Amino acid sequence: MSNPILAIAEEKGEVAEIIRQTRTGVVISGANMERVYDELVRLYGEWEQNGHLCHEPNHREVAKYDVCAQAQTVARVLQS
Repeated sequence: MSNPILAIAEEKGEVAEIIRQTRTGVVISGANMERVYDELVRLYGEWEQNGHLCHEPNHREVAKYDVCAQAQTVARVLQS
């Protein structure tokens, strides 16, 4: 089981979109450090209570970013 991502990034950028689509974590703007702190406290509390962090990634979306899938995409582009 992998851990969720806590991305300090633009909330409307590509990174945010990928994390939302894959459901692999949370994106918080670096301008909102109080929210970053709150999320870290929440995650730590969850880990302390459960011994792990719970999240349900979208495995179909995550697979699109696998190195093999990316290599196949590049190969198709180069063949066309």
